[in-house]
Amino acid sequence: MSNLVRSRALILKKTKYKESDLILQVLLVNGNKISLLARGALKSKKRFGGGVLEPTHFIEMEFKEPKDSGLGVLEQAQLIEDFQGIRKSYEHLELAFFMVSTVSKISQEADVQAEGIFNLLGHSLNLLQKLDDLDLLRAVFSLKLLFQQGVLDAESWMSEALKMPLKDWNQIKKKFAVSAAQKIWIQSNLDQYLSHAGTH
Repeated sequence: MSNLVRSRALILKKTKYKESDLILQVLLVNGNKISLLARGALKSKKRFGGGVLEPTHFIEMEFKEPKDSGLGVLEQAQLIEDFQGIRKSYEHLELAFFMVSTVSKISQEADVQAEGIFNLLGHSLNLLQKLDDLDLLRAVFSLKLLFQQGVLDAESWMSEALKMPLKDWNQIKKKFAVSAAQKIWIQSNLDQYLSHAGTH
């Protein structure tokens, strides 16, 4: 019998399954991506009420671990942070979904040594609530993600964005100037990497 595990996680994706169930893809704090079945999620207000199970949400949950390559089972979840500020405009929400979708494609199941990717996504969603310079955040997020994955050779023009943590955003904004051509270059490299990463 599967053990009951308690963990915090970011929700990457949800898919309706049968009449009232959901299949969730979540990223645990250690960077491990898992898929969970939430039985009766569309009906149960006691266990999953209040719109808890939405992509981008940060939750605390109890679940039964998956057997072999199957689905785990989500028993209950509580909302820690819904990053409400990302819903203040279509552009903010679009960038948030770009971030979770990108991480969903890159992150791996059974990868328990990837805390960096969890931290990058969480800090980026939190920062997104407070910003209006969305193109710059998208560029910095993409660069940091590619660098974490070991597929980016750091060049001098990107060094400030890579070495400074997101909490120092004001300093990044002052010191990291990215041109339109460089933004296109970043997106092209990310698209190329995602095409090889495949879907999980």
